[in-house]
Amino acid sequence: MKVGRNDLCPCGSGKKYKKCCMENGNIIPFPSKKNSITDLTSMEKYGEYCDFAIKNNLPIPTYNEFFGEINSATEALGDFNNEISNMSFNSEEELKNYFDNYMNKQNNTPIEDFLGLTSTQMNNIINLGLNDNKDICTINSLTYNDIKDVLVIKCAVIFMNILLENQGNMLLTSTGNMGVKFCREFVKRLHGLNVLPKHINSEYDVPLITLVKILLVTNQSIDLLKTKVKITTKGEALLTNNDKLTELFYGSFHFFIDRYNWLLDFDFPEECSIIQDTALFSLLILHKKGNKPYNMNELFSTYKIAFPMLEEVDDMYYSNITEIAYEIMFVKEFCIIFGLLEVHIGKNSLEIQDNEQLKFKTTNLFKKLLNWKI
Repeated sequence: MKVGRNDLCPCGSGKKYKKCCMENGNIIPFPSKKNSITDLTSMEKYGEYCDFAIKNNLPIPTYNEFFGEINSATEALGDFNNEISNMSFNSEEELKNYFDNYMNKQNNTPIEDFLGLTSTQMNNIINLGLNDNKDICTINSLTYNDIKDVLVIKCAVIFMNILLENQGNMLLTSTGNMGVKFCREFVKRLHGLNVLPKHINSEYDVPLITLVKILLVTNQSIDLLKTKVKITTKGEALLTNNDKLTELFYGSFHFFIDRYNWLLDFDFPEECSIIQDTALFSLLILHKKGNKPYNMNELFSTYKIAFPMLEEVDDMYYSNITEIAYEIMFVKEFCIIFGLLEVHIGKNSLEIQDNEQLKFKTTNLFKKLLNWKI
């Protein structure tokens, strides 16, 4: 769950978030919204108790404490109160400085649930781009041989070759999508079929086409005109220059993590956007697990420990929708397409009956591409 800039700060100060912990850089996990701040009855009850506490010289609880829902933010403030219980300060400024130093220390202490990352590092992962987290991971140089068989690159080459064979352009549908003829030819080449797949009737049947089209437009390899898509001079050069294809992989990798909207093609709740925001943390999970094959439940369980608020999303939709979103968006639509994970085929692969038995493992490309600093 994310707290809005104008919401009350979860630390319980009574100030708006933007004027409190957000402004001061104090990073603490946010509370549940089970008792919503917009619930006037709840707020009235809380206000009445605060008035009573002030008149009777009693400690004033935070909103969540009052309703018996102590959260990480409340616990952090409770720890601080215990820290200073036997201390005295000469001024409010001195107390503020001590609090800021205390929170800075807390924010930069490794957390087991974050696999050794600090709160500051996790905050940077969520809010900054891949290139702004070089204290956690950097990207290594690759050669064309490293990326030539990656699915996203194979799809890009197929896409542009089909355009070239059709005088460099093809008509779009009235909705701006690739036509049936293109889609069927694309799937035929991708899967090495002998005949056109007649069950493919639109671009909606092949989400890979949409993704690759966006990546190639971003790379300026194709132009989307009003009625047609056209390959550019830069796009033609890609097909004859292996170094350019390697550059396409790098650009697409960064674009997909930092700018592409993972929810675009799926009807998942907005709360699932955290899966894209924390993609680098998920890659760290893969790194920590090493070469051992693992199933989705093992992978997602580790991820969910760091983000327990996802359970609230599941409860809201009466399903395990967050795990489904994680598998589709992070594992299949990102890691598989960019060659970072592969399906592990073991001795008993013919006995696999359901998704729970399906296992994944990191590829050689994963090890070559990512240089971990922690």
